[in-house]
Amino acid sequence: MVSNNVCRDSDPFLLERERMDGGTLGVYVARGSGPVSLLDLGLQAAMGRWASNEALSRGTSPWLEVRTSQRKPLVSVDGEVEKMKSPFRFNILPGALAMLVPK
Repeated sequence: MVSNNVCRDSDPFLLERERMDGGTLGVYVARGSGPVSLLDLGLQAAMGRWASNEALSRGTSPWLEVRTSQRKPLVSVDGEVEKMKSPFRFNILPGALAMLVPK
């Protein structure tokens, strides 16, 4: 998963962040590849404890490029699943989005 700034444990549908203006991408990769480890990670996420899960490697970067040997793998972007051509490029543009927030 790639997020706009770093996410913390919270309601799985809210994806709360410490800050929205951090200027980094949050990068999350599941360590286990078996069905049991992925099921466990999914259950932890459903309970809002995905970000601190030890089966999930976390990092930050101002940009990211992901390559795969699959020609057009299925990729989820904002919850929508699409077939996309590799490589996938992610960049962050700090301060590019104006936000209205309460005092």
